[in-house]
Amino acid sequence: MKKNILVVEATGGLANRMQAISGAVKFASDYKIDKIKILWFNKSNCRCSFDDLFDRSALPENVKMVNFHLLPGFYDLVWKKFILKLYTKGFEYKSLRNNYDLEAKIRGLVAKAPGSSVFIRTGHEFSEVPGDLKIFKLSKKVQALLEEATKDFSANTIGVHIRRTDSTESIAKSPSELFYEIMDREIAADPEVKFYIASDNDEEKRLMRERYGDRTIMSFKEARRDTLEGMLDATVEMYTLAGTRRIIGSFWSSYSEMASRIGGIELERATRETGDGKYSV
Repeated sequence: MKKNILVVEATGGLANRMQAISGAVKFASDYKIDKIKILWFNKSNCRCSFDDLFDRSALPENVKMVNFHLLPGFYDLVWKKFILKLYTKGFEYKSLRNNYDLEAKIRGLVAKAPGSSVFIRTGHEFSEVPGDLKIFKLSKKVQALLEEATKDFSANTIGVHIRRTDSTESIAKSPSELFYEIMDREIAADPEVKFYIASDNDEEKRLMRERYGDRTIMSFKEARRDTLEGMLDATVEMYTLAGTRRIIGSFWSSYSEMASRIGGIELERATRETGDGKYSV
């Protein structure tokens, strides 16, 4: 009997790819998909392989991870000339750029025929019920870096994630002043509180250090997606946030959300109301 096959190209940055992979694994379990193949492209927006960050031994047995390392500018060429033809031949193919009713769309493709094969490109979960993140076991290198990053944590260390350089939505709706307001409130409640600051903007980190001094913990390594070192640092930072007591995060950030899910901790988004310009905590 022909087996069901689900091929997923996990797109976007680190958090989006993790959402797509965990969503695919859950969907395959829920709908009795026999085999999953994950395509992981090592390219400029995520310059690493899956194995640089994670130990694939934690993936289910029916999941095969396929890494592709592409030189700058080669993605479109390789995708159009080779990958699309290779992985969509005989497949029902869909590129899904948002998660609106994603589960129903994919279920519809799978149901077209017994033993059908489906190829999906997405950076989102497959349903409103998220997948299990235990399938992401850190590589030995990342685990060692994480232990070093968290060694100065106190019992009350709060994570602060400030997204800036690649998101106008986060800049507009999660202004620095609102982070200060929430953090000042935390200090009033506990003068011994510490803050782990994660941001893609060094100026934000500098201002945090200037304002809050020794109660801040942060790394000033350059935030980059287009180098292996940058992706290792991004993964460490995500899991370091996950190790805090709770997270004050940015609007429109899957990174903040993923960190809170990994740690099973509260996420409070520092957002501002639309329309009247008032802040909402």
